[in-house]
Amino acid sequence: MTCDRIVNKFGLSPAGELIVGLDEMFRDYTDGKNVIGLEWDNWSGFIVVAKNADAEALVRSIAKFLGSE
Repeated sequence: MTCDRIVNKFGLSPAGELIVGLDEMFRDYTDGKNVIGLEWDNWSGFIVVAKNADAEALVRSIAKFLGSE
């Protein structure tokens, strides 16, 4: 699963509950400093969201990682 690969590669830990709806699923993760959201819904597909300003660099690193696979 994509989320598992990201969590393992970047050493992330859950920072909230897993939310599962009929057509959406999301959870926040942290590396101890940055908080990101790994999210999926029917309309947008899979997205990675920076939850604090410093997390932008982490989101870019995740995008690069996903683009290389």
